[in-house]
Amino acid sequence: MISEHEVYRSAGSLIRRFGDGAPDHAGQFADRQLAAGNMDGYKAWQQILRAIDEVMRSEPWPGESIH
Repeated sequence: MISEHEVYRSAGSLIRRFGDGAPDHAGQFADRQLAAGNMDGYKAWQQILRAIDEVMRSEPWPGESIH
């Protein structure tokens, strides 16, 4: 299992490297793991993809307050 720290560190690395293309790259990495039958790798990349989406989003989630 990948730690939350590793998830966000990986997300940040992909954002720095690929910019707006980071979600696409993470999705491709996840798809490769799934195709290879590596469910742990697939789940890890899905976590990284969610972290990328969270870090890159510019709008609040519905019902989320901004301070």
